Amino acid sequence: PMVNPDVSVIIPAFHFEDSVRKVILAIVKQSVRVNEIVIVDSSTNEKVKEVIQEFKKDQVQINYVRKDKAYPGEARNIGAKLASSDLLAFLDSKTVPTNDWLEKNLNLLFRDNVDVVVDTNVAGVMCSSLQ
Repeated sequence: PMVNPDVSVIIPAFHFEDSVRKVILAIVKQSVRVNEIVIVDSSTNEKVKEVIQEFKKDQVQINYVRKDKAYPGEARNIGAKLASSDLLAFLDSKTVPTNDWLEKNLNLLFRDNVDVVVDTNVAGVMCSSLQ
């Protein structure tokens, strides 16, 4: 059985507050608990921040940063720098993962002793820390 590793999920967000809510709920329901969610918001309004405030700290730790007009790659890099975990998982804000997404990708990461797993089914990436 896999030990529950430290994982940060990084999500670049841009005006997709409805899907961000669905993604956060899906992360909370993962079969493997995440250490934190890092959301880098490049929206020009406060809607994504309002969604994040709906979640209580006991559900999941969410670290939020605003970076106006950041491209998705830039937002992912910012999130990776802010993440506190040894393992990083990247999801797009419109990609809602299945409840076992994290567990399946962690199993591949450890079983195959690799540094990166790309999951084309949900446009997600899992990797060892870039720090």
